[in-house]
Amino acid sequence: MGLYGGWYRPLGELENHSAYLYDNHNYGISYVVRIATSRPTNEDDVRRVFTLLLRKTINLRMVPAERDGQLWLKEMKHHQDIDLQVFGTQTLLDVDVKTVFEEMAGYKYNMNDGPVWAVRFLPQSPKHDDYIRLTTMENADNKVITLPHVCHFVLSFHHSIADGYTCVRIIRHVLVLLNDVIEGNPIDESQQYAQILDITKQNVIFEEIERAFSENPDLLKARSKRLDTFFPDALLSQVYEHPSKTLPKIVSLPRILDGISTTKFVERCKKEGVTVHSGFCSVLEASVVQALQDAFLMQDRYTIASRHCVDQRRYFNDAANAYGTALGVLTLTTDVPRDICSNFWSHVKKFHQDFAETKRESVFKEKLERVFDVAHKDAPLIMKIEEYIAFLVAQRQSGRPGYMGGIDAELACLAASLDRIKVSDRGAVFLRTKAARDFGHEPEDVNNQLLLNNSPISAKAPSHVRLTA
Repeated sequence: MGLYGGWYRPLGELENHSAYLYDNHNYGISYVVRIATSRPTNEDDVRRVFTLLLRKTINLRMVPAERDGQLWLKEMKHHQDIDLQVFGTQTLLDVDVKTVFEEMAGYKYNMNDGPVWAVRFLPQSPKHDDYIRLTTMENADNKVITLPHVCHFVLSFHHSIADGYTCVRIIRHVLVLLNDVIEGNPIDESQQYAQILDITKQNVIFEEIERAFSENPDLLKARSKRLDTFFPDALLSQVYEHPSKTLPKIVSLPRILDGISTTKFVERCKKEGVTVHSGFCSVLEASVVQALQDAFLMQDRYTIASRHCVDQRRYFNDAANAYGTALGVLTLTTDVPRDICSNFWSHVKKFHQDFAETKRESVFKEKLERVFDVAHKDAPLIMKIEEYIAFLVAQRQSGRPGYMGGIDAELACLAASLDRIKVSDRGAVFLRTKAARDFGHEPEDVNNQLLLNNSPISAKAPSHVRLTA
């Protein structure tokens, strides 16, 4: 229980922004987790797992609530109240999972009592032998035999209590708890997984920015003008006109990234000295160029802008297991050559360099002003160019038609791999340092803050549970 009879602390700038987006645009964060187990997973298993998760994870017990004219984080009164619904016992197809996921993207939580996160359990699915073989990088045939039962969790979170980094770690906790429940292992219900994100340094940064803008109106005007120059002309809208003035319906088109191709792609990224993030973003840019050329827009170079989620814990939080919202947004504009497919890896290296330089500038030179640009509730009023306003507004709408992609799975994969092979602490530091460089992170940040040291996430790797998607 937090201080002051359940009132923990006021929301920070980013948390307030997330609450604003939820209240006005039903904005949240959702995941589909497909799990293969040694025996069928039932409702009692799931209820126990997520009740334990609630008791052991402090940010999941928090609810944004008004106090004295501002929003605070308030701890729930009852730590056994979870928002769980079970969807029948019939065999479910992927399309049904997709339907539930889309429904949860616009879910309304109990904002009075909590929790402000929810679970939907789809207990039975086809065995998906081919899927497991396709996506498993090792021992696929054996895992089809030893883990034959497949089910789905659809998880949805209010963005003021969880960002992508937090959600990946929460999913890891779910796997460990489910494995212990299935095996009948003892579980320490008093052990806490995390602490709430400390926003003290974050608040200082935002206060400095607000003060600078209020003391110098010319600086605010210059910053507003710069917002208008962040994005070039939208090329796709020039060749693919919208049929109406309203935003089109956005649908999900899931694609399976098979294990063999993914392994080859990751290894090539390592060989070229670039991050998987840079490689995958370059694939997206190549796809955009191809779509433009298919519409007969032929240019030597195409200027494409993108936004990227950045975890800012390394910059203003000292705790290794700080859960909550520390999301920053980095804007990058690149010139993509028309022959990108013929010179793909050269472009990836250029993208990687530009991204790293932009990240350094945005963090250390501008004191996170780019975060302020997107997080500020009046950003659409400050911006002047209609297309940029429309993009920002689209980010704040239900279903997130203007969305920002990120790679959260790197951290989860690294943690799971080190757990699975049971390396020593000394060996883990070496492996994390190497993996950090491979994925484009600063080694000292990973070793000091992210995954294993003094963290309950380094529990024994599940032997009866496998996350397959």
